[in-house]
Amino acid sequence: MDYKQAIAGWALMASALVGFAAPQEETDWTIKQRVSVGGHGRYYTSVVYIQGTHRRHDTLDDKGNPTYSMIFDCSNHRQITLDHATKVYSVFDGDRYPPARTSAPASSAARRAGAKQHISITTLDTGERKQVLGHTARHVIVTTKITNDPKACHHRDQITEQDGWFIDTPSLSCAPDSQKQRFALVSTIDDVDPQCRDEVVAEERGAPEKGLPVAAITRIRTHDESSDVDSRHTSEVTELSHAKLDKSLFEIPPGYVENGGILAWLRRWFARH
Repeated sequence: MDYKQAIAGWALMASALVGFAAPQEETDWTIKQRVSVGGHGRYYTSVVYIQGTHRRHDTLDDKGNPTYSMIFDCSNHRQITLDHATKVYSVFDGDRYPPARTSAPASSAARRAGAKQHISITTLDTGERKQVLGHTARHVIVTTKITNDPKACHHRDQITEQDGWFIDTPSLSCAPDSQKQRFALVSTIDDVDPQCRDEVVAEERGAPEKGLPVAAITRIRTHDESSDVDSRHTSEVTELSHAKLDKSLFEIPPGYVENGGILAWLRRWFARH
């Protein structure tokens, strides 16, 4: 898998798992997903565990063993990453989601103003319903469009369409339930000069879909001056359980050592894929 495919797969997993302000839930959840990467016949399997304000996301190998894990505590925004091959963990404390930027900063000579970045998210509930894994699923299509003015810092236009069946679950992550924050997360897909700031023009149509896609097809079309990329990904929940979870799942395993932080963890992840 090359770097771009890894990014696409990781971004798809993140989009599938992003939820909103995590409620207190009495029921434990285990959710197993199978996700394609780039439409090249490559798949990976992931498992999400939910208990109260704790979340754990595991990426599994072909034998079903966890290779990497991310553990979240939504009560204090603490994140732990685990590299099971090297038995290394990294801790990231604090708010993972900085305030949304709706306009370019007025000061600092080192920064330059770009132009406008336009983001629209349209959510369409088709009205169709069916039973999936013991839950009522609704057919929803979510379309996200990103376009940039000629002098914008961001240069990559993108259209993402997720056509899926969604069920109600507790939040799968600690992401905030606010329009500004959702658009702030979407606007970070492009690689830009960190000293350049665009003004984000946001538009949202339809009620945001906050559920879990139990089956979805996601198409991503990206365009810039040098390339056009059209990729297709699929995801499917294959198992869903409410069995009681052991609290140790959300703790650092014995024998693991701390090293490197979140960026070091990502570098190790990409080096192996």
